[in-house]
Amino acid sequence: MSSSSNGPNPGPGSSGFARIRRRVSWGAPLLLSLGVVSAEGCLSGQTPGLRQEVDALKVQLGEIQRTNEALEEELKTLKQARSAASAPATDLAALDSRIGSLESQLAALRQRQDDSQDRMNSLSVDLQSTRELALKAQPPRTAPSQPPEGDLETAGASQDGSTTGLEDSRGEAGVEDTYSAAYADFTKGDYPMAISGFREFLKKFPASELADNAQFWIAESYYSQGDFDAAAKEYDAVIQKFPKGDRVPAAYLKKALCFMQTDRTAEAVVLLQHLVQTYPTSEEAALARERLQGMGVKP
Repeated sequence: MSSSSNGPNPGPGSSGFARIRRRVSWGAPLLLSLGVVSAEGCLSGQTPGLRQEVDALKVQLGEIQRTNEALEEELKTLKQARSAASAPATDLAALDSRIGSLESQLAALRQRQDDSQDRMNSLSVDLQSTRELALKAQPPRTAPSQPPEGDLETAGASQDGSTTGLEDSRGEAGVEDTYSAAYADFTKGDYPMAISGFREFLKKFPASELADNAQFWIAESYYSQGDFDAAAKEYDAVIQKFPKGDRVPAAYLKKALCFMQTDRTAEAVVLLQHLVQTYPTSEEAALARERLQGMGVKP
């Protein structure tokens, strides 16, 4: 048995070191693919839960709307009766009390309706984002077959001494690892860490196809923390830096929601109308139409 059985010699020229290098070189793509598949499965597992919550909110909004309409009809009838009443003062006082109670209930219902609508809009965007991320997490390659024994020593380098796809796979692994780590923090609700991680990703890999996603998740992290001013700026960065990216419609919608949260309703309306006109077939445009119609504004 050779001495390498007791542990490889750390010297770069030793056969033990070469064996370890070969295992890393040929094993890394396989491990990377398995890791991406695991991430894809995790993301896919989140989708049913998001969809169920969206569906539940739609049912809830329908019930709120029906209750709202019934209360408004009753209130209208009572006000008509009050204006035409010639009843004793005690009856009129009871009527006024009922009217006041209905008005309070309607105000609370409208607030609840707005809150549920905001939550549903946010979840719908999250659902679409999760689907897109799961698609982008498809394994970029399969593990290469083991090369002939005689070629192992030169694996990772071409005959002219230039490197082959090994460095590319390492680079891709760095992109995916950095992004996945930040996204994991986001899904756990550790938004400050997620923001830091996605900013690091954008600094290291500004040209990555996931760059617009990273910028969007930074905005979502601020939104989830209730920092709507900061979130609006980050959504705007998605629009300005990645104008052709698939995150732009969602960024317009969420920026409008930020404006609504900060009493900038007129600006929100302009954004929603722009979204409907510019991206009419998008899911976000459908949500924008619903919101505008709920506000009594023409889409």
